[in-house]
Amino acid sequence: MIANLEATSIRTGSSANWESDSGSWRNPGTPLYTTAVVVYALAQRDAAAPILIEAVRYLASNHDARGLWGSSYEDAWVILALTEAMKGFGELQADFAFSASVNGAQLATGDVSGTEIFTPITASVPLEDLSKNSPNALVIEREPGLGRLYYLASLLLNRPVETVQPLNKGMNISRAYFDGSCEADCSPLSELELATDSKLTTRLTLTLPNDSYYITIEDHIPAGTEILDQTLKTSQLGEEATEVQVIYDADDPFARGWGWWYFNDPQIQDIQIVWTADYLPAGTYELTYTLIPIQAGEFRTLPAHAWQAFFPDVQGTSAGTIFEIR
Repeated sequence: MIANLEATSIRTGSSANWESDSGSWRNPGTPLYTTAVVVYALAQRDAAAPILIEAVRYLASNHDARGLWGSSYEDAWVILALTEAMKGFGELQADFAFSASVNGAQLATGDVSGTEIFTPITASVPLEDLSKNSPNALVIEREPGLGRLYYLASLLLNRPVETVQPLNKGMNISRAYFDGSCEADCSPLSELELATDSKLTTRLTLTLPNDSYYITIEDHIPAGTEILDQTLKTSQLGEEATEVQVIYDADDPFARGWGWWYFNDPQIQDIQIVWTADYLPAGTYELTYTLIPIQAGEFRTLPAHAWQAFFPDVQGTSAGTIFEIR
């Protein structure tokens, strides 16, 4: 049974979870509840199982702002599961020292003792201090003792946008531009003629193979455009309307598309637009917004990026693009 549980886990990046069989209508459950039940069982029988820590990471990260998970029933199961895992890991008797170095130079050190609250240590190395022509070694050492050492390492760098290829690490996102006046059988555009009435529709397509929590979608815009903010209580930019336009129609609640309620209102900024969602079922989602061209030129546009807020290694990016406004 334990082997079957490990084989049927859903693994994305550094986490693992389980979902209830959709045909099991007698015992329906959310991914959090189902994962909690599995963790509760595994922690009592094989606390050293590698998949257990990945499942604990999934439960510990996917709570809401109040520190809870959902219903009181779901909360109780998650707390039971985390308690059993903590006992099995020896977290309550943690006692060890650790250190980290990059290419032989010390980066960080620390000690963990008992149930003392431990403040995470953060350290960074400038990119210019790393070798461009040979491998760079990040060495993390942990002294003997009870408890576990948790760490996250990431590499951030810039590269020419035209060389960036799509990335799929647990989710897929793509971006395409269309003529804002086109309503059917529209072809993607890589250039647009600047005019007083020209508009550009941006379409982001996000595909999730599994149910996901706390998703962020970020898209940068070409520098020669501005985002049309349709939430403003005035006549819309680029429109010749003389009356205030109503965005929501109670008689047509799905005008914004099926599933719009999963997403929080977009955050419209000068150079980008950002959506967030606390929970998204597995499936494909399309997010669209309108751009107003304001300046001719050839613009390099950063890729669209989607990721899980607490599992940034579960992510996806579109390709980098060059968009021309003539």
